[in-house]
Amino acid sequence: MTVFKNLKKFKAWYKANYKGNFKNLNWDAVLDEVVEAHRTTGDAYYEMCSFDSKSGNPEGYDYDIVYNYDQKEYSSLEEAIDYGDFETIFIF
Repeated sequence: MTVFKNLKKFKAWYKANYKGNFKNLNWDAVLDEVVEAHRTTGDAYYEMCSFDSKSGNPEGYDYDIVYNYDQKEYSSLEEAIDYGDFETIFIF
């Protein structure tokens, strides 16, 4: 399960940097990009491409990641991941 915290802060950053129509933005697609970038790189960093930014340059946003699992049931995060019983919490 994926959880997003302080999403309002990330949306404010996105709005300040996005050159497109913010009102018609598909937030599910943006958050999917955030999750996919984390899965691909392992970094807690989102980069808006230069094509989408007002500045014409890539714009980056750092965030935190917390993995939550039942420590009484599993001896490690890796074990919880093996069973698919954990949360990934993105904290903006």
